[in-house]
Amino acid sequence: MWHQLAKNPEAVRDVFREETPSLEGVTLQKVAYVFNEYTDVLLTVNLPNYPRNPPGKWADREYNTVQVTLRLVGVLSTGLTVFGPSERINIKIDDKQNYLMLQATSDIVNFSVKFKWLYISAVTGMQQATTAA
Repeated sequence: MWHQLAKNPEAVRDVFREETPSLEGVTLQKVAYVFNEYTDVLLTVNLPNYPRNPPGKWADREYNTVQVTLRLVGVLSTGLTVFGPSERINIKIDDKQNYLMLQATSDIVNFSVKFKWLYISAVTGMQQATTAA
């Protein structure tokens, strides 16, 4: 339950209620470094699953995708082995007692961030074109 590690887990709970959205198989949209009082990393992903009972406004607008922006605050270190376009990545966030560790991996991506605090900056609905089989 990765969102329980955030300082504001209600951002996800308000949309998904009892469900826990997976960070396995997310589509990476953006990685940004922000330099201010602390060094932060913003990570924006499209989730692979959609809530069973989405907010009414989302249903009215026929949204089919949830986009989440994670703010990793107080970055202690980052690592990047390989990076390139990847359709899907797997993200894991672990509590290491004195810090949190994010690992984002796929066949061509290996990105890690060691940081102090996790905030869920945004949880938004959007309509994404579906690919016909």
